[in-house]
Amino acid sequence: RLGEDTVDVVGYSFGGALAQQLTRDHPDRVRRLVLGATMCGWGGLAGDVSSVLSVLTPVRYYSTRAYALTAPILAGGAAEADPEFVRRTARARVAAPPSVTGYALQLIAASSWSSLPWLHRIEQPTLVVTGAQDRLLPAVNSELIASRMPHARLHSIDDWGHYVLLDRSSGAGHTIADFLRAARVEESQAWRRARTVSHRAAAASIRAHRNLLTRLNWQHALYRGRHVPMVGVAGTERKSAC
Repeated sequence: RLGEDTVDVVGYSFGGALAQQLTRDHPDRVRRLVLGATMCGWGGLAGDVSSVLSVLTPVRYYSTRAYALTAPILAGGAAEADPEFVRRTARARVAAPPSVTGYALQLIAASSWSSLPWLHRIEQPTLVVTGAQDRLLPAVNSELIASRMPHARLHSIDDWGHYVLLDRSSGAGHTIADFLRAARVEESQAWRRARTVSHRAAAASIRAHRNLLTRLNWQHALYRGRHVPMVGVAGTERKSAC
């Protein structure tokens, strides 16, 4: 309907899951991919308990006060705890709230999906953007994604959490625009500044990420071991400690 044969796709949070699935289903329609503050679904690593509990209800979309109370808990970054950030973003956040049914269906979809079995088949240049202090979807998830994709690089933004794409002061928007506007991906400063993530580096981060929910959700660790033990970044096979 947009009249474009090929597009660049930017997916944020749950939208990042949609972007991964879209690219897998229609690889010929996607030129470049940006995955922001997202995860791979099953096999990913949970945030802390308070953040996960905060996201179980959409109340923050209906009340600016609820948004202000939950922003530092859910997002986690020092920037999101700044009252000025909350003031700037609160009105837009509650302007078009989701329906309760739609929000519940989104949570169900996110909890029953995974890109791990096929992430290594996505060939598009991919910039993975994360807030280094994300409490809901910790940055280790972005490392895992970047390590599994053959043409992905990771850009981590200090002092920001899950809301890293919601405010221009984070610099994420400028970084994404630079990546998408470059005639060739190698000419993008954002691409050159971003880093590749090896399997070894991702495995080390995964081992270091331990909290109550990762211990309770041990099934996710088993799923990682089942689906990605032998897949290398360039399609070669190697053992993974993930």
